[in-house]
Amino acid sequence: MRKALAAWAAMIVLCTRAAAGSNPPVLPPPGLGGSPPPSLGGGGRDDFPIGGAPPPLLGFVDTIPGQFIDLAMSAGATDLLLGDNDSAVINTAIGNEVFPAGRLAVANNGGVAFGTPPSDLLPAENEEIPSMNAFGGGQGLFPYWDDIGDTVRGRVLYEEFEDRIVIQWEDRPLDGARDGPPVWDGITFQIQIFDARAATDLLIQFLYDDIDSPGNGGESATLAYQDGGRGFNDTQWAFNTPMAVGGMRTTLSLVPEPTALWPLAMMGLALLRRRA
Repeated sequence: MRKALAAWAAMIVLCTRAAAGSNPPVLPPPGLGGSPPPSLGGGGRDDFPIGGAPPPLLGFVDTIPGQFIDLAMSAGATDLLLGDNDSAVINTAIGNEVFPAGRLAVANNGGVAFGTPPSDLLPAENEEIPSMNAFGGGQGLFPYWDDIGDTVRGRVLYEEFEDRIVIQWEDRPLDGARDGPPVWDGITFQIQIFDARAATDLLIQFLYDDIDSPGNGGESATLAYQDGGRGFNDTQWAFNTPMAVGGMRTTLSLVPEPTALWPLAMMGLALLRRRA
C-alpha cells in the first residue's frame, strides 16, 4: 500500500510540474513498463469541482509508437464474415476504465461500439463526431469511418491476447472515393484496446498499415472517438482530411490529456485511500 501511495504521489509531482509549464510526462508504449492506467473515477465529469467546464479528459496523439500485430498472418484470428454495411457482435474479457470489457459491435464501415448502444450499425456516409447516425449516438471508436465495401477481397478479423484485443480491417476495398467511382485497391488498419492490467497508460491505439492508396490518408473518412454519454469527452483527429495519417505503420493513440493529469491523479489517490 505504501508503494502504491508513493507512486501516486510521484505522479502528482509530475502533474504539478506540467501545470507550471514544464514538458508533460511521456507515456510509455505497451510492453515497456510504466505505471498502470490512471483511474478515471466512477463519476466522470461530475467528479470535478463546481464552476467552469472540466478540461478534456481524452485526446489523440501521434507521437507514441505502436506494434502492428498482423492478424492476417495469425492462425488464432477469427473472421467476422462482414458484408457491406454489416456489423457483428463479439464479447471480450479485455477492457479498461474508458472502454469496459463485455459486448462490442464491430462495423464493416470502420468503427466499434461498446456495450448496448442505441444501434449496432454504422452507415456508409461518414459524419463529424458526435453523430447520432454513428451507432445511434452511442460510445464508439472510429479508426476509419468510411464507405468500406466487401467485394473483391479483404476480411474483418479479431483476436484476443493477454493484454489487448485487436480488431483488423484487412485489405478492405473502399466503395468509392468521395464523389468518385469505386476503388478496388484495399486498405488495412486495426484497433488495439488495452486491458487495465497491462503496464501502460494507453487506452487504445489506431494502427494504419496501408491507407495511402486509395484512402489518401483519410480523405473521405472520420478518425475519432465518440463518448456517447460515458462522462468523458468526444475527440476527433480528422474529418475528410487528406493525409490526416500517412505512410506505412502510422499510429494514433488515445490517452489522458496532459491538462487532465492532475484531477485524474487526485481521483486515483482517493480510490487508493478508499480501498485501504
